[in-house]
Amino acid sequence: MVEKRAEELMMRNQALQISQTVLDALPIGVVGLDVDGIIVRTNRAAMSLMGLEDEFVVGNVYLETLPQQVCALMESFHDDSCRHGDVLLGDRELRFWLTRLRSGEQEGIVLGVADLSGNCPCRGDEKDDLGERLCLMSQS
Repeated sequence: MVEKRAEELMMRNQALQISQTVLDALPIGVVGLDVDGIIVRTNRAAMSLMGLEDEFVVGNVYLETLPQQVCALMESFHDDSCRHGDVLLGDRELRFWLTRLRSGEQEGIVLGVADLSGNCPCRGDEKDDLGERLCLMSQS
């Protein structure tokens, strides 16, 4: 029984590592938050775009961690909406999308971010498509 449980835990850990690798490979930034505003997941692109690449932010409250301009956008986010906005951080113009996700008993917020300054490897129409997909995810 203990052996089986250890094997299950190893499989789950491996699945988490693979999902983080996939998340880190995305050219678009992603931050996952729980309903209390605690950062539960990030990828490299999000941290780099927001100037936080040297910080470990998982477990932190977003209000104490993310740039002030991003926090202001998040504060205007309402419960069942999908919201987007553009923010200037340093020399970069960034587009942010916010959407609430619900899956069974799990609930949270996904923050997507793309660089509009031309420094992102994805095309402009792909950036807009991300926002539409996030909004659709919140409706399913």
